[in-house]
Amino acid sequence: MWKTTEGSTGRLLQLCGAYFLSYVATGMLVKYFLGKPEHGFPGFNGIEFTTWNTIGGSILVLGTIMAIGWHKRLQSAGPVHIGPVTMPMELLYAASALGGLLGTFAYASTRWQRRCRRGLRRTRQR
Repeated sequence: MWKTTEGSTGRLLQLCGAYFLSYVATGMLVKYFLGKPEHGFPGFNGIEFTTWNTIGGSILVLGTIMAIGWHKRLQSAGPVHIGPVTMPMELLYAASALGGLLGTFAYASTRWQRRCRRGLRRTRQR
C-alpha cells in the first residue's frame, strides 16, 4: 500500500479497498464451506459455519493485535483493581470476548463430534 497521512483521502481509499476485499473473501468462504459434500465441499450447515467463522475471526483479530503490539500502546481510561491485581479497564472487554470465544468453541466442538459420529454410523452401515 502507498504511504498516506492520517485523515487523508488516500487513507480513506485504502480502508475502503481493504473492506471490499475482506467482504469478497468472506462471501467466497461462505459459498465454499456451505457447498454440498457430493461436489467436494465441506458441507457445513449455517450454524456450524457461523460458529467456526466467529472463532476464526476472533483469532485473526487477536493475533493481529498481539503481532503488531497494539496491546503495549494501550492508553487506559483508568485502572481496575481486582483483589491484588491492577489492570487497565479495557482488558475486562477482552476477557469477556475471550469467554464468548471459548463458549463458541465448546459449542462448535460438540457439533463437530456429533457430525463425526453420524459419519461413523453411516460408514458402519455400509
